[in-house]
Amino acid sequence: MLNLRTGGVAAVLNRTRDQEQDLGGYAIPAKTLAELDPSLRQANLAFHEENGWWFKALSPETAGDLGRGATGRLGGARSPAGSSS
Repeated sequence: MLNLRTGGVAAVLNRTRDQEQDLGGYAIPAKTLAELDPSLRQANLAFHEENGWWFKALSPETAGDLGRGATGRLGGARSPAGSSS
């Protein structure tokens, strides 16, 4: 799940409620994944140091949010409670 304000990954979809209908799903917050396995955060940081395409794809408004404290990296973005996609 993408946080459209920060451009960061807010969560990873675990499963859908229904593959035939738009009923939402269940996701694991990126922050939780980073806390469970710190190597994921390190791998994510290393990826973004080598590959700048993710940040180059951000809108000017979102890129501006990065300068105001949003990291856009694993564990740096939060999704609103109850969000589904």
